[in-house]
Amino acid sequence: MRKITFVTASIIALAASAGAANADGYRWWGSSTPGIDAREAQQAREIEAGRRSGQLSGREYNELRVEQARIHELERRAKADGYVSPEERRRIRAAQEQAERHIQQDTHNRETAGYVRPWYRRYY
Repeated sequence: MRKITFVTASIIALAASAGAANADGYRWWGSSTPGIDAREAQQAREIEAGRRSGQLSGREYNELRVEQARIHELERRAKADGYVSPEERRRIRAAQEQAERHIQQDTHNRETAGYVRPWYRRYY
């Protein structure tokens, strides 16, 4: 009986730790493109940080999010057949490099979100 409870408790603990590891909602391990997925997540964090700090205007933020969605669609189509070819990887990485340049340009230009009331900033 003790052995069954120990095994059950171990399984629950393992499941809880796996859930905590995936708490951010983004799963990049176990995919066929872990480097691409990790870079996609990093770019999303950079865009959100630029929006929160006010470095990105609303227009810039929307354009960058649309670009990220286009890259995600490229990746989804590449993975559709279960194999991502070297040419598909090259195209996705080139699109990510271009997106990285756009993020850097938009966060370091003189266009900002301007004054936004603090309680309104979350919805901007």
